[in-house]
Amino acid sequence: MKSYSEKITILMPLKDQKKEFLRSAIESVINQIPSDWILFIIVESETPVALKKLINSYSDSRIKMITSDRKSLAGACNLGMEYANTDFICMLSSDDYLDKKAIAVLKRNIKKYPDVDFFYSSRRYMDEQGKLRGNIMRSKESFDLNYFKKIGSPVKNLLC
Repeated sequence: MKSYSEKITILMPLKDQKKEFLRSAIESVINQIPSDWILFIIVESETPVALKKLINSYSDSRIKMITSDRKSLAGACNLGMEYANTDFICMLSSDDYLDKKAIAVLKRNIKKYPDVDFFYSSRRYMDEQGKLRGNIMRSKESFDLNYFKKIGSPVKNLLC
């Protein structure tokens, strides 16, 4: 059985965002059970100062702000991965929100399926007021390349 670093790195690329969405995204990570994670928020020099101040207002040593000169989502994610030193790295958009058990479920599945190296989750839409909309869109247990051709990617957040 493969062993892995218990800690999970979460990458959050950020160019611009509504403050309340960013705050909710950050706090959804802070409220994770278990708490052995690190959050890298990757900002650009153009990211509004108010958002950088919001990030710096968190005194949690697990939250790190990284300034990127790479002008793309992929560039920000690649820079975050360069800083990460954990076996598993998750992506979280700055306007998304993790269920408080997301990391626990992820870690349970990492242990249960030690030969798997990519995980993703079900998802549910939320409106601008934070009200849940629609049903849970369950992740698929299996799919093949034809699914991508006919329907599109079944892989959604949380990507790890």
